[in-house]
Amino acid sequence: LDVVFDFSYILALIVLTLTLCLNHNCCQDGWLQFKSHCFKVFTTNENFKTSEENCVSAGGHLASMHSNADNVFIKDLVWNTTNSNAVTWIGARDAGQLGKWVWTDGSAFDYSIWSNGQPDKHSPLEQCVEINYLGTVFQYFITVLKS
Repeated sequence: LDVVFDFSYILALIVLTLTLCLNHNCCQDGWLQFKSHCFKVFTTNENFKTSEENCVSAGGHLASMHSNADNVFIKDLVWNTTNSNAVTWIGARDAGQLGKWVWTDGSAFDYSIWSNGQPDKHSPLEQCVEINYLGTVFQYFITVLKS
């Protein structure tokens, strides 16, 4: 899939999962543990592709969500880090087949909470997913470290 992404105005939510955390407080300084992963919001102005590449370089991937609890955690993490309801990249992307989506970390795409009418496929650029809570636009992303 060779696609040019030019969404430099969007907050990229990169959630890096550095290690599998089985104990409390095993994340490095600046990271927040949720379940068995470490998360961090990066406030940089990057497109989806570059954000995922930055996460991979740091040892993780853009965040994937598998439950309402994950969704709430990520929403709260962005809010608490940025003091805003920033538009944020997560690790979901189009699998190249209409209606099929995948997570960049390779986990099962078993949870979604689309806005009304989404994904609508009105634009060939709709091949990656952002989350947005109040319709405002900022410039950040979150990374989850690999386990």
